[in-house]
Amino acid sequence: MRPLLTLSGIGVDCFCVLADDVRQKTISIPPYPLNYLMAVTSHSMSRRQAVWALAFLVPVPSLGTLAAMVVWPGQSIGQLVFAVAKGWILVFPLFWWWRVENRRTPQPLHRPTARALLEGLASGLVLAAVIVAVYKLWGTQWVDPVAIRDQVKSVGLGSPVRYLTAALYWCLVNALLEEYVWRWFVTRQFRYLCRGLPAILFAALAFTLHHVFALATLFPWQTVFLASAGIAIGGLIWSDLYLRHQNLWPAYCSHVLVDIAVFGLGYDMIQSATG
Repeated sequence: MRPLLTLSGIGVDCFCVLADDVRQKTISIPPYPLNYLMAVTSHSMSRRQAVWALAFLVPVPSLGTLAAMVVWPGQSIGQLVFAVAKGWILVFPLFWWWRVENRRTPQPLHRPTARALLEGLASGLVLAAVIVAVYKLWGTQWVDPVAIRDQVKSVGLGSPVRYLTAALYWCLVNALLEEYVWRWFVTRQFRYLCRGLPAILFAALAFTLHHVFALATLFPWQTVFLASAGIAIGGLIWSDLYLRHQNLWPAYCSHVLVDIAVFGLGYDMIQSATG
C-alpha cells in the first residue's frame, strides 16, 4: 500500500491506494481541516450511531425545561428533572466519546492558533454590536423593560450584585459548557451525518430550538423572536468556527462577547424600568 498523504502531528498515513489494483485516484479535499476528516475516517463513526447520539442528547435540555417551568412549576420534582437533564447533557457526551466512539485523547481544548482566536473575537464583537444596534433600533418597541425587570426579580436576580454574579457565571462558565455540548458534541455528530453547510445549519437549528423552549417559558413572543434570531445566527457562526478550526476556544470567545452584550442590555433595561 503506497501512502499518498501523511498528516503531520497525527502520525498516521491516510488516503492510501492499492498500487496493484488502482492506477489513478482523484482525491477531493473538503473545506474543513484534514485532521477532522481523519478523525471521522479513522474511527468509522457510522451515521446510525450519530443519529442515536443526537436522539439521546438534543431533546433532553428542552424536556428538563418543560418539566421545571410548565409541567411541575415551582415543585421539587420539576427541579429534580431539570437538574438530571443538566447533568445528563454534561456527562453523556464524554460517555459517548469514551465508550461508543472508543476515543481517549480530548481534542477540543488544545491551544488554538492566533488566527482562530482573532476570528472568534472579531465575530463576537460584530455580533455584539449587531445585537446592541438591533435593540436600540427596534427592540425598544418590542421588549418591555418592566416585564424583563419583573421576570428577573421572579428568579431571584433582582439585586445588582446577584444579577452581575449570574451574568459572570453565564458569560464565562455556561458559555463554555454550551460550546462543549452544542459545538464539540452536537455539531460533530451532525458532521458525521452530512458535510459542510447542512451540518452547520442542523446544529444551529438544534441549538436555537433548545433556547426557544427555555425563552418561551419566561418572556413574551416578541422577546423570544428577537432573541431566537440572534441565537440562530450565533449558532451558525460558532458551529462554522468549530468545524473549521477544530477547537472550542474561538467559538467560546465569540460566545462570551455576545453574552456580555446581552446581559449588559438586560441590566440597562432593568435600570431604566426601575428609574
